[in-house]
Amino acid sequence: MTLEQFNGGTAVSWTEKVRSVRDLAIRFIKDEAIEMGGNAVVGVDLAYEILGVQNDMVMMLVAAKGTAVVVE
Repeated sequence: MTLEQFNGGTAVSWTEKVRSVRDLAIRFIKDEAIEMGGNAVVGVDLAYEILGVQNDMVMMLVAAKGTAVVVE
């Protein structure tokens, strides 16, 4: 099931929220790479986990990891 098919209808807000948080996670690892002296991140892995659902609210974890490198 894709997010677009969530609950039998279109979940545009879900898709937009997950995409926004994914972009934030990627931006975070980019910033961390720069702080470490790198100028690129390779081997980026994204993980999505639903932590819980309560009162029609979903708590979701979006994590990104990768390796900071210097590309010349």
